[in-house]
Amino acid sequence: MLEYMQMKVAIIAMVSADGRLTRGTETNIHAWRSPEEGAMFTKLLGQHEVVIVGRKGYEAAGRPKPREGRLYAVMTRHPERFKELTVPDHLEFMDDSPHDLMQNLQKRGYHSAAITTGGDLNNDFLAAGVVDELYLTIEPYMFGAGGDLAGTKALNVSLTLLDVQQLNDRGTLLAHYKLGR
Repeated sequence: MLEYMQMKVAIIAMVSADGRLTRGTETNIHAWRSPEEGAMFTKLLGQHEVVIVGRKGYEAAGRPKPREGRLYAVMTRHPERFKELTVPDHLEFMDDSPHDLMQNLQKRGYHSAAITTGGDLNNDFLAAGVVDELYLTIEPYMFGAGGDLAGTKALNVSLTLLDVQQLNDRGTLLAHYKLGR
């Protein structure tokens, strides 16, 4: 984590056993997400003041309404297209770099952020070195095609396993990692 950073930043993601965020081009993860993973995801999100999502994920989720007590930061190249939906400190559309976003959030008094986005944005945050932890739920499916957890650009990030839990009898696993530098 960068020295100026005091925020705790985690990526929270669900993948298939072959590392796919999506089943092919299908964006509905609820078709293969276990109830236990859904409950764990909700619990983990509840531990963070800010949730960072990509525009595609925000739209795939049906443009959820802002919730009291949490900032949803939607990353988009065109935040001006969403001005009418913006609710300051609850739902904001941004095009900041990962470093600038974290500095902005820290200056505003936030202490923790969860990144729940797709591979390319995950890659940007990982490459910027602003992520402390990875919570990775592995569902027992293999798709062979679909979105990648960390996009397609090269990375060099080491992980240290902190904990692993089996969430159900089918074999859904939650692995919690600390990121190394």
